[in-house]
Amino acid sequence: MSMKCIPQKTKNLIVQLNNEGKSISDISRRTGVPWSTCKHILVKFWNTGSTSNNWKNRRQVKWKESHTKSLAQIIKSNPSAPCRTLLEAFLKDYPDFSRSTFYKRLKIVQYLRDDQFKTTIIPPQIRLTRKKWAKRRVNWSGHEWLGHIFSGHIWIQVSGNNRVRLWRKEDEETLGLLRKSSNVFKVALWGAVTGKGKGILLPSYKSDSSQSYCQILQDGLLPVISILYPEGHHVFVQDKSSSNCATETQDWLDKHCIRTCVLPSYSTDLNIINSVWNLMKVELQKVASCVSSDEVLVKVLEDIWDKLSDEKIVQLYQHLPKRIKAVVKSKGDMTHY
Repeated sequence: MSMKCIPQKTKNLIVQLNNEGKSISDISRRTGVPWSTCKHILVKFWNTGSTSNNWKNRRQVKWKESHTKSLAQIIKSNPSAPCRTLLEAFLKDYPDFSRSTFYKRLKIVQYLRDDQFKTTIIPPQIRLTRKKWAKRRVNWSGHEWLGHIFSGHIWIQVSGNNRVRLWRKEDEETLGLLRKSSNVFKVALWGAVTGKGKGILLPSYKSDSSQSYCQILQDGLLPVISILYPEGHHVFVQDKSSSNCATETQDWLDKHCIRTCVLPSYSTDLNIINSVWNLMKVELQKVASCVSSDEVLVKVLEDIWDKLSDEKIVQLYQHLPKRIKAVVKSKGDMTHY
């Protein structure tokens, strides 16, 4: 169905329902408009700020210095607000500007475009691999996952405006919407969680070499196994990073008789340690103003880790079957987890 055939009232209703948090499928069922057409209308609204078919024929508003000052003032008053909130606040005063213009002007006031608003594009072959991996485990219950140990490393940063950011590798620092600041504190962490509760949190994981990774496993994984799994019924889950798949790492795992389960590429939604990092981010955001150095940040994160309830982690394990089914349903594509 062409967008030109849809009344303007219906287009406005589609945008309104999307702002209320409705999914595109719900919007399509409620309005009777095909799913693909609803998506095109929303994409056009996000890119241009209008759903009108003749929006390009109107007079274009020239960007002035006063607009830059207004945008800087909005960001200064809401330093921790997400990008969409800043956009809505700016369009209330200047509704004639488009969304794309707003993002281009963010660089002028020392802001970076947040890559989290971009859809993760998974190659077809990897989508097929993810789908096959999930199909082999789609009938597993939450109880069958309790013997698996999930681990991962993360970089956590607190900026001068008390904005907390996470990224998985040191070279991903440019990701995120962050006002540039001289007061930036960041640390690297490695952690592991089990079906019987949280494991060990280790700071200063700053190298991707297999030798340093084996040392992390020596200090962090073996104590967890000896305490929580003395009978030996456990499986270590890891991703396909270079240090995890290195020959030295595999020899170390074979030497200690540790069975492994390798996640497919682009499978951050299948590793529940990422959900634990997000829980820690929420708690850290509450006390971000108290962070004054890297050492203080490490101490705060260790306190947050100690306060994490084992019941919450077990609950994440119980929801793993839903994640697996979501991957199968999406045919290997990225899920909302």
